Amino acid sequence: MSTGVTISSISDYAILGCGSVGYAVAEELVEQGKDVHIIDRDESRVESLRDQDLDARTADIREPEAADLVAERDVVLILASDVESNKQAVEHIRERNGGQFVVARASDPVSGDELEELGADIVINPSSVIAESALRALESGELEYNAGKLADLLEETSERLAIVTKDSPDPDSIASAAAMQAIADHLGVESDIIYLGDVGHQENRAFVNLLGIDLVQWGEIEEFSLYDTVTLVDHATTEAMDLEVDVLIDHHEPDEGYEPEFVDIRPNMSSTSTIMTKYIQEFDMNVSEEVATALLYGIRAETLDFKRDTTPADLTAAAYLYPFANHDTLEQVESPSMSPETLDVLAEAIANRDVQGSHLVSNAGFVRDREALTQACLLYTS
Repeated sequence: MSTGVTISSISDYAILGCGSVGYAVAEELVEQGKDVHIIDRDESRVESLRDQDLDARTADIREPEAADLVAERDVVLILASDVESNKQAVEHIRERNGGQFVVARASDPVSGDELEELGADIVINPSSVIAESALRALESGELEYNAGKLADLLEETSERLAIVTKDSPDPDSIASAAAMQAIADHLGVESDIIYLGDVGHQENRAFVNLLGIDLVQWGEIEEFSLYDTVTLVDHATTEAMDLEVDVLIDHHEPDEGYEPEFVDIRPNMSSTSTIMTKYIQEFDMNVSEEVATALLYGIRAETLDFKRDTTPADLTAAAYLYPFANHDTLEQVESPSMSPETLDVLAEAIANRDVQGSHLVSNAGFVRDREALTQACLLYTS
Protein backbone atom coordinates (compact mmCIF):
# COMPACT_ATOMS: atom_id res chain seq x y z
CA MET A 1 0.00 0.00 0.00
CA SER A 2 1.34 3.45 -0.88
CA THR A 3 2.31 5.69 2.03
CA GLY A 4 1.94 8.83 -0.05
CA VAL A 5 5.59 9.73 0.63
CA THR A 6 7.69 10.88 -2.31
CA ILE A 7 11.39 11.64 -2.52
CA SER A 8 10.62 15.34 -2.93
CA SER A 9 8.75 15.31 0.40
CA ILE A 10 11.67 13.76 2.32
CA SER A 11 13.69 16.37 4.18
CA ASP A 12 15.70 14.54 6.87
CA TYR A 13 18.96 12.96 5.74
CA ALA A 14 21.98 11.51 7.50
CA ILE A 15 25.41 10.99 5.97
CA LEU A 16 27.71 8.48 7.65
CA GLY A 17 31.31 8.90 6.54
CA CYS A 18 31.95 12.27 4.93
CA GLY A 19 34.96 12.14 2.64
CA SER A 20 34.96 13.75 -0.81
CA VAL A 21 31.89 11.79 -1.96
CA GLY A 22 29.93 12.42 1.24
CA TYR A 23 30.77 16.12 1.19
CA ALA A 24 29.62 16.52 -2.43
CA VAL A 25 26.31 14.82 -1.59
CA ALA A 26 25.84 16.90 1.57
CA GLU A 27 26.49 20.14 -0.30
CA GLU A 28 23.91 19.26 -2.96
CA LEU A 29 21.25 18.23 -0.43
CA VAL A 30 21.71 21.40 1.65
CA GLU A 31 21.40 23.47 -1.52
CA GLN A 32 18.04 21.74 -2.11
CA GLY A 33 16.90 22.84 1.34
CA LYS A 34 17.23 19.43 3.00
CA ASP A 35 18.09 18.90 6.67
CA VAL A 36 21.38 16.97 6.66
CA HIS A 37 23.14 15.51 9.70
CA ILE A 38 26.71 14.28 9.15
CA ILE A 39 28.60 11.71 11.21
CA ASP A 40 32.32 11.08 10.78
CA ARG A 41 34.99 9.71 13.12
CA ASP A 42 37.65 12.23 12.01
CA GLU A 43 37.46 15.13 14.50
CA SER A 44 39.38 17.58 12.31
CA ARG A 45 37.08 16.83 9.37
CA VAL A 46 34.01 17.36 11.55
CA GLU A 47 35.39 20.71 12.73
CA SER A 48 35.97 21.73 9.12
CA LEU A 49 32.39 20.79 8.23
CA ARG A 50 31.05 22.81 11.15
CA ASP A 51 33.11 25.80 10.00
CA GLN A 52 31.10 25.58 6.76
CA ASP A 53 27.82 25.71 8.73
CA LEU A 54 27.10 22.02 8.23
CA ASP A 55 25.48 19.96 10.99
CA ALA A 56 28.20 17.45 11.87
CA ARG A 57 29.31 15.43 14.87
CA THR A 58 32.07 12.98 15.71
CA ALA A 59 31.20 9.29 16.05
CA ASP A 60 32.46 5.97 14.73
CA ILE A 61 30.05 4.67 12.08
CA ARG A 62 31.22 1.12 12.86
CA GLU A 63 29.64 1.30 16.31
CA PRO A 64 25.93 0.74 17.17
CA GLU A 65 25.86 4.29 18.60
CA ALA A 66 25.94 5.71 15.06
CA ALA A 67 22.73 3.85 14.19
CA ASP A 68 21.07 5.32 17.30
CA LEU A 69 22.14 8.84 16.29
CA VAL A 70 20.38 8.59 12.91
CA ALA A 71 17.30 6.69 14.07
CA GLU A 72 14.96 9.62 13.32
CA ARG A 73 16.32 10.30 9.83
CA ASP A 74 14.29 9.28 6.76
CA VAL A 75 17.27 8.51 4.54
CA VAL A 76 20.73 7.33 5.59
CA LEU A 77 23.60 7.57 3.13
CA ILE A 78 26.61 5.49 4.19
CA LEU A 79 29.45 6.85 2.08
CA ALA A 80 32.77 6.10 3.77
CA SER A 81 35.65 4.98 1.55
CA ASP A 82 36.17 1.99 3.87
CA VAL A 83 33.65 -0.61 2.69
CA GLU A 84 34.00 -2.74 5.84
CA SER A 85 32.90 0.25 7.92
CA ASN A 86 29.93 0.71 5.61
CA LYS A 87 28.93 -2.94 6.04
CA GLN A 88 28.96 -2.59 9.82
CA ALA A 89 26.93 0.61 9.65
CA VAL A 90 24.26 -1.03 7.46
CA GLU A 91 24.13 -4.03 9.75
CA HIS A 92 23.65 -1.91 12.89
CA ILE A 93 20.89 0.17 11.29
CA ARG A 94 18.96 -2.93 10.22
CA GLU A 95 19.47 -4.57 13.63
CA ARG A 96 17.55 -1.66 15.13
CA ASN A 97 14.62 -2.65 12.87
CA GLY A 98 14.76 0.84 11.46
CA GLY A 99 12.66 1.54 8.39
CA GLN A 100 15.00 4.14 6.96
CA PHE A 101 15.93 4.13 3.30
CA VAL A 102 19.61 3.17 3.22
CA VAL A 103 22.06 4.04 0.45
CA ALA A 104 25.51 2.46 0.82
CA ARG A 105 28.81 2.89 -0.98
CA ALA A 106 30.56 -0.18 -2.40
CA SER A 107 33.96 -0.60 -4.01
CA ASP A 108 33.17 -3.43 -6.42
CA PRO A 109 30.31 -5.76 -7.43
CA VAL A 110 31.16 -8.28 -4.68
CA SER A 111 30.98 -5.73 -1.87
CA GLY A 112 27.85 -4.35 -3.52
CA ASP A 113 26.14 -7.73 -3.27
CA GLU A 114 27.22 -8.04 0.37
CA LEU A 115 25.80 -4.62 1.24
CA GLU A 116 22.49 -5.52 -0.40
CA GLU A 117 22.35 -8.76 1.59
CA LEU A 118 22.91 -6.77 4.79
CA GLY A 119 19.92 -4.58 3.96
CA ALA A 120 21.05 -1.63 1.83
CA ASP A 121 18.22 -0.40 -0.42
CA ILE A 122 20.55 1.10 -3.00
CA VAL A 123 24.24 0.42 -3.54
CA ILE A 124 26.47 2.82 -5.43
CA ASN A 125 29.94 2.22 -6.78
CA PRO A 126 31.74 5.54 -7.41
CA SER A 127 34.01 3.93 -10.01
CA SER A 128 31.00 2.75 -12.01
CA VAL A 129 29.30 6.13 -11.66
CA ILE A 130 32.42 7.89 -12.96
CA ALA A 131 32.73 5.42 -15.84
CA GLU A 132 29.07 5.89 -16.82
CA SER A 133 29.46 9.66 -16.64
CA ALA A 134 32.59 9.49 -18.80
CA LEU A 135 30.79 7.35 -21.38
CA ARG A 136 27.86 9.79 -21.49
CA ALA A 137 30.28 12.66 -21.99
CA LEU A 138 32.05 10.69 -24.73
CA GLU A 139 28.76 9.93 -26.48
CA SER A 140 27.78 13.59 -26.31
CA GLY A 141 31.17 14.64 -27.66
CA GLU A 142 30.99 12.13 -30.51
CA LEU A 143 27.50 13.34 -31.45
CA GLU A 144 28.66 16.95 -31.48
CA TYR A 145 31.63 16.02 -33.67
CA ASN A 146 29.48 13.94 -36.04
CA ALA A 147 26.84 16.67 -36.32
CA GLY A 148 29.51 19.18 -37.30
CA LYS A 149 30.97 16.80 -39.86
CA LEU A 150 27.52 16.01 -41.29
CA ALA A 151 26.67 19.71 -41.54
CA ASP A 152 29.93 20.46 -43.38
CA LEU A 153 29.27 17.68 -45.88
CA LEU A 154 25.63 18.60 -46.53
CA GLU A 155 26.48 22.28 -46.95
CA GLU A 156 28.84 21.36 -49.78
CA THR A 157 25.76 20.42 -51.84
CA SER A 158 25.55 22.80 -54.77
CA GLU A 159 22.46 21.34 -56.50
CA ARG A 160 20.17 18.97 -54.55
CA LEU A 161 20.49 16.35 -51.85
CA ALA A 162 19.09 12.86 -52.53
CA ILE A 163 17.77 11.16 -49.38
CA VAL A 164 17.30 7.51 -50.32
CA THR A 165 15.19 5.14 -48.21
CA LYS A 166 15.01 1.36 -48.43
CA ASP A 167 13.21 -0.17 -51.44
CA SER A 168 9.76 -0.32 -49.85
CA PRO A 169 10.12 2.15 -47.00
CA ASP A 170 8.64 1.39 -43.61
CA PRO A 171 7.78 4.02 -40.95
CA ASP A 172 11.32 4.08 -39.52
CA SER A 173 12.84 4.63 -42.95
CA ILE A 174 10.28 7.29 -43.95
CA ALA A 175 10.57 9.12 -40.63
CA SER A 176 14.37 9.09 -40.75
CA ALA A 177 14.29 10.49 -44.27
CA ALA A 178 11.86 13.24 -43.19
CA ALA A 179 14.21 14.13 -40.33
CA MET A 180 17.19 14.28 -42.69
CA GLN A 181 15.19 16.54 -45.00
CA ALA A 182 14.38 18.81 -42.04
CA ILE A 183 18.09 18.99 -41.17
CA ALA A 184 18.95 19.78 -44.79
CA ASP A 185 16.31 22.52 -44.81
CA HIS A 186 17.77 23.87 -41.55
CA LEU A 187 21.15 24.10 -43.31
CA GLY A 188 19.66 25.74 -46.41
CA VAL A 189 20.03 22.66 -48.63
CA GLU A 190 17.28 21.57 -51.04
CA SER A 191 16.48 17.86 -51.02
CA ASP A 192 14.17 15.08 -52.17
CA ILE A 193 13.21 11.83 -50.44
CA ILE A 194 13.58 8.98 -52.93
CA TYR A 195 12.40 5.37 -52.73
CA LEU A 196 13.12 2.53 -55.15
CA GLY A 197 10.16 0.17 -54.77
CA ASP A 198 6.68 1.05 -53.56
CA VAL A 199 4.94 2.22 -50.40
CA GLY A 200 2.78 -0.83 -50.05
CA HIS A 201 1.28 -1.42 -46.62
CA GLN A 202 -1.88 0.63 -46.04
CA GLU A 203 -0.57 1.81 -42.68
CA ASN A 204 2.57 3.13 -44.40
CA ARG A 205 0.51 4.88 -47.09
CA ALA A 206 -1.67 6.45 -44.39
CA PHE A 207 1.50 7.51 -42.59
CA VAL A 208 2.83 9.31 -45.67
CA ASN A 209 -0.50 10.89 -46.63
CA LEU A 210 -1.55 12.11 -43.18
CA LEU A 211 1.83 13.70 -42.49
CA GLY A 212 2.15 15.16 -45.97
CA ILE A 213 5.58 13.65 -46.62
CA ASP A 214 6.60 14.09 -50.26
CA LEU A 215 8.29 11.02 -51.73
CA VAL A 216 9.79 10.68 -55.19
CA GLN A 217 9.80 7.30 -56.94
CA TRP A 218 13.19 6.37 -58.38
CA GLY A 219 11.71 5.61 -61.79
CA GLU A 220 10.21 9.11 -62.03
CA ILE A 221 13.61 10.84 -61.84
CA GLU A 222 14.67 11.99 -65.31
CA GLU A 223 18.08 13.38 -64.43
CA PHE A 224 19.79 11.96 -61.37
CA SER A 225 22.87 14.10 -62.02
CA LEU A 226 20.95 16.96 -60.35
CA TYR A 227 21.74 15.27 -57.03
CA ASP A 228 25.36 15.93 -56.15
CA THR A 229 25.06 14.56 -52.60
CA VAL A 230 23.49 11.18 -51.79
CA THR A 231 22.34 10.13 -48.32
CA LEU A 232 21.11 6.67 -47.35
CA VAL A 233 18.96 6.42 -44.21
CA ASP A 234 17.68 3.15 -42.73
CA HIS A 235 18.81 1.49 -45.94
CA ALA A 236 20.67 -1.61 -44.72
CA THR A 237 18.52 -4.38 -46.19
CA THR A 238 17.97 -3.17 -49.73
CA GLU A 239 19.36 -3.79 -53.17
CA ALA A 240 22.66 -2.21 -54.15
CA MET A 241 22.53 0.96 -56.21
CA ASP A 242 25.05 2.16 -58.74
CA LEU A 243 25.56 5.40 -56.85
CA GLU A 244 28.37 7.17 -55.09
CA VAL A 245 27.02 7.42 -51.56
CA ASP A 246 28.16 10.32 -49.37
CA VAL A 247 26.24 9.71 -46.13
CA LEU A 248 24.99 6.50 -44.50
CA ILE A 249 22.97 6.53 -41.27
CA ASP A 250 21.39 3.32 -39.95
CA HIS A 251 20.91 1.12 -36.93
CA HIS A 252 21.94 -1.98 -38.90
CA GLU A 253 25.14 -2.81 -40.74
CA PRO A 254 24.45 -2.50 -44.49
CA ASP A 255 24.32 -5.59 -46.69
CA GLU A 256 26.24 -3.81 -49.43
CA GLY A 257 29.79 -2.47 -49.21
CA TYR A 258 29.21 1.26 -49.56
CA GLU A 259 32.15 3.53 -48.78
CA PRO A 260 30.57 6.88 -47.88
CA GLU A 261 32.48 9.83 -46.51
CA PHE A 262 30.19 9.99 -43.48
CA VAL A 263 28.97 6.87 -41.66
CA ASP A 264 26.93 6.61 -38.46
CA ILE A 265 25.78 3.05 -37.75
CA ARG A 266 24.55 2.32 -34.23
CA PRO A 267 23.40 -1.26 -33.60
CA ASN A 268 22.89 -0.32 -29.94
CA MET A 269 19.78 1.65 -30.93
CA SER A 270 16.56 -0.01 -32.05
CA SER A 271 15.64 2.48 -34.77
CA THR A 272 17.22 4.93 -37.17
CA SER A 273 14.52 7.38 -36.04
CA THR A 274 16.23 7.42 -32.64
CA ILE A 275 19.56 8.33 -34.24
CA MET A 276 17.97 11.10 -36.30
CA THR A 277 16.22 12.48 -33.21
CA LYS A 278 19.63 12.81 -31.53
CA TYR A 279 20.89 14.80 -34.53
CA ILE A 280 17.87 17.11 -34.46
CA GLN A 281 18.55 17.76 -30.77
CA GLU A 282 22.24 18.38 -31.44
CA PHE A 283 21.43 20.87 -34.22
CA ASP A 284 19.14 22.65 -31.71
CA MET A 285 16.37 22.80 -34.31
CA ASN A 286 12.72 23.64 -33.84
CA VAL A 287 11.27 20.26 -34.74
CA SER A 288 8.01 20.52 -36.68
CA GLU A 289 4.87 18.67 -35.60
CA GLU A 290 5.01 16.53 -38.74
CA VAL A 291 8.63 15.46 -38.24
CA ALA A 292 8.15 14.85 -34.50
CA THR A 293 5.07 12.73 -35.19
CA ALA A 294 6.89 10.78 -37.90
CA LEU A 295 9.93 10.08 -35.72
CA LEU A 296 7.85 9.08 -32.70
CA TYR A 297 5.85 6.68 -34.84
CA GLY A 298 9.06 5.36 -36.44
CA ILE A 299 10.46 4.50 -33.00
CA ARG A 300 7.19 2.95 -31.83
CA ALA A 301 6.80 0.87 -34.99
CA GLU A 302 10.38 -0.41 -34.88
CA THR A 303 10.18 -1.37 -31.20
CA LEU A 304 6.59 -2.72 -31.38
CA ASP A 305 5.41 0.07 -29.09
CA PHE A 306 8.48 -0.30 -26.84
CA LYS A 307 7.97 -4.04 -26.35
CA ARG A 308 10.88 -5.25 -28.54
CA ASP A 309 14.60 -4.54 -28.06
CA THR A 310 13.93 -1.09 -26.63
CA THR A 311 17.01 0.80 -25.42
CA PRO A 312 17.33 3.80 -23.06
CA ALA A 313 18.22 5.92 -26.10
CA ASP A 314 14.91 4.99 -27.77
CA LEU A 315 12.99 5.98 -24.65
CA THR A 316 14.75 9.32 -24.19
CA ALA A 317 14.25 10.14 -27.88
CA ALA A 318 10.55 9.28 -27.61
CA ALA A 319 10.23 11.39 -24.45
CA TYR A 320 11.76 14.35 -26.29
CA LEU A 321 9.43 13.97 -29.29
CA TYR A 322 6.24 13.30 -27.35
CA PRO A 323 5.25 16.95 -26.58
CA PHE A 324 5.77 18.00 -30.22
CA ALA A 325 3.87 15.13 -31.87
CA ASN A 326 0.26 15.15 -33.05
CA HIS A 327 -1.31 12.24 -31.20
CA ASP A 328 -4.58 12.40 -33.13
CA THR A 329 -2.59 11.83 -36.31
CA LEU A 330 -0.73 8.95 -34.67
CA GLU A 331 -4.04 7.31 -33.83
CA GLN A 332 -5.23 7.69 -37.42
CA VAL A 333 -2.01 6.18 -38.76
CA GLU A 334 -2.33 3.20 -36.45
CA SER A 335 -5.95 2.60 -37.52
CA PRO A 336 -6.05 3.18 -41.29
CA SER A 337 -9.14 2.36 -43.31
CA MET A 338 -9.12 -1.17 -44.71
CA SER A 339 -9.22 -1.68 -48.47
CA PRO A 340 -11.85 -4.00 -50.03
CA GLU A 341 -9.00 -6.31 -51.11
CA THR A 342 -7.79 -6.66 -47.51
CA LEU A 343 -11.32 -7.33 -46.28
CA ASP A 344 -11.75 -10.05 -48.91
CA VAL A 345 -8.45 -11.73 -48.00
CA LEU A 346 -9.23 -11.55 -44.26
CA ALA A 347 -12.75 -12.97 -44.76
CA GLU A 348 -11.41 -15.82 -46.89
CA ALA A 349 -8.72 -16.62 -44.33
CA ILE A 350 -11.24 -16.68 -41.47
CA ALA A 351 -13.64 -18.89 -43.42
CA ASN A 352 -10.91 -21.40 -44.30
CA ARG A 353 -9.15 -21.55 -40.93
CA ASP A 354 -8.21 -24.88 -39.37
CA VAL A 355 -6.69 -25.37 -35.91
CA GLN A 356 -4.26 -28.27 -35.60
CA GLY A 357 -2.92 -28.60 -32.07
CA SER A 358 -1.23 -25.33 -31.17
CA HIS A 359 -1.08 -24.20 -34.82
CA LEU A 360 -3.62 -22.36 -36.93
CA VAL A 361 -3.61 -23.02 -40.67
CA SER A 362 -5.62 -21.06 -43.22
CA ASN A 363 -6.01 -20.66 -46.97
CA ALA A 364 -6.69 -17.15 -48.25
CA GLY A 365 -7.17 -18.31 -51.83
CA PHE A 366 -5.74 -16.48 -54.84
CA VAL A 367 -4.40 -13.08 -53.73
CA ARG A 368 -3.75 -10.34 -56.27
CA ASP A 369 -2.58 -7.68 -53.80
CA ARG A 370 0.50 -8.80 -51.85
CA GLU A 371 0.17 -5.94 -49.36
CA ALA A 372 -3.46 -6.90 -48.67
CA LEU A 373 -2.18 -10.34 -47.65
CA THR A 374 0.41 -8.76 -45.33
CA GLN A 375 -2.14 -6.55 -43.61
CA ALA A 376 -4.66 -9.37 -43.32
CA CYS A 377 -2.00 -11.54 -41.66
CA LEU A 378 -1.24 -8.81 -39.13
CA LEU A 379 -4.92 -8.34 -38.33
CA TYR A 380 -5.53 -12.08 -38.15
CA THR A 381 -2.71 -12.72 -35.68
CA SER A 382 -3.19 -9.63 -33.50
